[in-house]
Amino acid sequence: MTIYSMKFLKWLMIAAAAALLVAVLVGANWYKTVNKPLAADQPVFFSVKEGATLRSVAKEWQERELIASANTLVWLSRVEGQKPILAADYEFPVGTTLKQAYEALISGSLRSPERQVTIVEGLTLEQIAAQLEEEGFIEDEDEFIKAASTELSRFASRFSFLASKPEGASLEGYLFPDTYRFLAQTTSDEIIAKMLGNFDRKLSDEMRRQIQSSGRTIHQAVTLASIVEREVRSADEMRLVAGLFANRLEIGMALQADSTINYLTKSGRDRSTFADLEIDSPYNTYKYAGLPPGPISNPGFNALQAAADPKDSDYLYFLTDSKGKVYYAANHDGHLRNRTLYLD
Repeated sequence: MTIYSMKFLKWLMIAAAAALLVAVLVGANWYKTVNKPLAADQPVFFSVKEGATLRSVAKEWQERELIASANTLVWLSRVEGQKPILAADYEFPVGTTLKQAYEALISGSLRSPERQVTIVEGLTLEQIAAQLEEEGFIEDEDEFIKAASTELSRFASRFSFLASKPEGASLEGYLFPDTYRFLAQTTSDEIIAKMLGNFDRKLSDEMRRQIQSSGRTIHQAVTLASIVEREVRSADEMRLVAGLFANRLEIGMALQADSTINYLTKSGRDRSTFADLEIDSPYNTYKYAGLPPGPISNPGFNALQAAADPKDSDYLYFLTDSKGKVYYAANHDGHLRNRTLYLD
């Protein structure tokens, strides 16, 4: 063996050792990564819908900051043989590692005894009932509507904020929109009570003081919030529109809110027709001044906060263009100008 062969062999051995060391380090790092607990200090509830892919799950986990990189879960799947994931609701206890979470997805273990449902802001009682039935939380939407509309003393005795609700009025407006988890056998009363309890927590003491200072009852404030919820989108716009409606109420001017007409017609139209405006109902806020008898939707936190603490302005008119941008005016001439510029 020549000196050059010996040198080559030496370098080859060094390279092999270096490669082995890199492989050991990479392997150790991989082992550490996949056996690292998910970044959560409380149990993680996660739903995998029918047709969801592992990549979509990995992306959502990254967005929720449960894992640092979606690619880690994807690579783990490849290492494990790319088995299909199972649609289900999962509950990962604190300390669940990425590998354990992945194994749960492909085996169906760690399934949650509860299921998750998200109720978005601005839905009506009927729409919430329909969603709960469609997603399998209740058997009959009519039964849920009845539970939220009749013999409500069982709820009024537990939740003081219902004291100003007129007798005979449903719980429209008080079913707080949020993400909830319910057991498979949950009753309508249990669902309603959980939503009312959430409303009770969200309506802070400060908001209750602000509502009292305004001279309105909680029911009137919720009614105002329900209209604001259906009229504009952002928290800032909600406060401005709530203040604008407060200005109209103060001078006895009709609210003229298309959302209240829509509540009657269920048409889904952004703007009312001439025929709509002729409907004789206290919910027709073009025909009758003041607030309608009750809420027209179940408002979220921003709308409730806006109704409790409206933003002062001299505005009496507003309109929204096709892109959702809101334009305000202090008088009718300014409103007509805005219509010409942004609608007509």
